[in-house]
Parts: sequence; C-alpha cells; structure tokens
Amino acid sequence: KLGYSVDCVDTSQSVLDRAAACCEAVGMQNIRFSTGLIEAGEYDAILYREAVDVLPANAFQSLSISGRCVAMMNDTQASSHIVEVMRYTHDQGKIKAESLMDTVRDISKNHHEFIF
Repeated sequence: KLGYSVDCVDTSQSVLDRAAACCEAVGMQNIRFSTGLIEAGEYDAILYREAVDVLPANAFQSLSISGRCVAMMNDTQASSHIVEVMRYTHDQGKIKAESLMDTVRDISKNHHEFIF
C-alpha cells in the first residue's frame, strides 16, 4: 500500500543520506527526511529499523486509529541473537500486539542486518 507522503526520521544523518539517495534513484518524491526523534502526529505506519529492548514510552501516541507499528524486539530473556518481529495495531483506543515471526541477527556482518 503506497502512502501519500512519508516522513523518514532517524538519529543518523548517514542513514538518512543513503535512504534519500535510494529514493531519488527510483523517482520517489513524496518523502521528507529529518534527523531526530519522531514528532507527535498521526502516522498510519511506523517502522523501527533497529531491534530494541523496549519501545519508547510514546511509541503508540503517534499512531492514527488503525495505525500500525512494526518493531524487532530483542529477546531480553536469552543471551542469543534472536529477535521477534512484532506488529502493534491501534484498534479503537487499544493497542493489539501480534508476533509476526522470529529472526536471527547476523553477527557475521554488522549488527543492523537480519536473516529472514
């Protein structure tokens, strides 16, 4: 499903620069790039690009009704490289959590790459 507009927010300027170059190469023009943290608003979808132990306290406050948030959650109970891909949906004022799959962090490469 294509979005009317996309806000790409990251704390890493180099990640944003690479993303902007990729989007420009394929002709995507409806994307705004900014450094920092996600601002308050109503987003239909939020994707966290790195695995986290816990989501930020305001993670769901920015979701629109029926909005979705996908995050890779570290397995904090195990000393492994397993992460669980979770989808959270804002459903009539409640957050519904659904496990999509487990995956393994590829430690032979850098820590941002995952095996699906």
